[in-house]
Amino acid sequence: MPLIHFVIALSYAGLSVLLAFILPSVVPGLSALGGVVVAALVLTASVIGHGLVAGFVITRTLAGQVRGLGDGQAAIRQELAEARGEAGRIHKALEGAGHGATARQRLDEMTAEVRVLQSLVDQLSEHQAANDHGRRRGFGIGAEALAATGTDGQAPAAAVTSRLSMPLVAQNLDDAAILDAVREGLRTNQVDLFLQPIVSLPQRKRRAYECYSRIRISDSEMVVPEQYLALAEREGLVTAIDNMLLFRCVQLVRKAKQENYDYQFFCNISSSTLADTQFLRDFIAFMGQNAELAASLLFEFSQKDLGSATAEMVAALRQLAGWGFRFSMDHVDGLDLDFRLLRDNNVRFVKLPAEHVLSAMAEDGPGQGFRLFKRALDGFGVDLIVDHIEEESDLVELLDLNIDYGQGFLFGEPRLSRNG
Repeated sequence: MPLIHFVIALSYAGLSVLLAFILPSVVPGLSALGGVVVAALVLTASVIGHGLVAGFVITRTLAGQVRGLGDGQAAIRQELAEARGEAGRIHKALEGAGHGATARQRLDEMTAEVRVLQSLVDQLSEHQAANDHGRRRGFGIGAEALAATGTDGQAPAAAVTSRLSMPLVAQNLDDAAILDAVREGLRTNQVDLFLQPIVSLPQRKRRAYECYSRIRISDSEMVVPEQYLALAEREGLVTAIDNMLLFRCVQLVRKAKQENYDYQFFCNISSSTLADTQFLRDFIAFMGQNAELAASLLFEFSQKDLGSATAEMVAALRQLAGWGFRFSMDHVDGLDLDFRLLRDNNVRFVKLPAEHVLSAMAEDGPGQGFRLFKRALDGFGVDLIVDHIEEESDLVELLDLNIDYGQGFLFGEPRLSRNG
């Protein structure tokens, strides 16, 4: 910058000297002294003009720097306020947890949660890096949800769910739009947790909830698993989806226990997540720090995934079982199960769709095969959940079969979790 000003000054100084010599010869009656005076006036005007322009530039530059400093200070104040708020929350959590071993346990839980979230952030970062190299990525999770609880002595549905802000399923989206919508939903923390009740039969009392999630893409619309699950599988994104759902489930269960709601919560885990070695290790460590949730939190796997589990997966599940965590098996394709394997792996629930149960009852006479199946489940301490129960007429037939639990729209429409 000083060099530029020097060149400009040298230019108008040279021009002034040139005018002093040329003007007397081209302007009639102008003496040599007059030419010097005119040249001096031009030089003076140039110096004044240069000074004004330079002052304006410097003033504008300084103003920009001052604004930048103000913005920087505002950002620092905001970060400081957030840091103070986080410190206050941590302090409050430690105070609420008590002292000594109890405080240390809560701190360990918080550390474990950070590790799980870091695992999720790492995965999302990897997918974003892939996007930057031209590969498209998307995220999503499925969801069903919770209905209002009756006046049968249980907590009202509003304690864990909300009837407000129920978005509709987005329509007419192509694959690219769905992936982009879900990615944006995750980026802006619009992953909503939904719950659907599981009731004991024949009383129809709500005993548990199955946890799912849907991605909100606006205040009025969301995308559901039927739209994005196949895309997520194809793009290798199911693990990141499951990770978010798992963490939300743990937070929900902890909140329910704090408020003394005696429910169980079922959380699905896909084969992709089971195959993610690093996350599986982090998650095992995380659940080890939260073993007190074992009575309330169950993990659900498909029959196919459990049947093809690797040795490392089996070892991880048995470690969870050792801490008291129980499992549920869904997507069962027949009645020929290895019941001892279920018992040994702490599988305490098996899910069958109502349609399959009713079909089995219509077969061998009348439904003897299914009755033997149910008797075997009872003998090994495994409860049967019949899901997708939609009609009262279906329920009437099922009640004759000594079904343990039911799930489906008959027992309540989907509801958004208040704490999700």
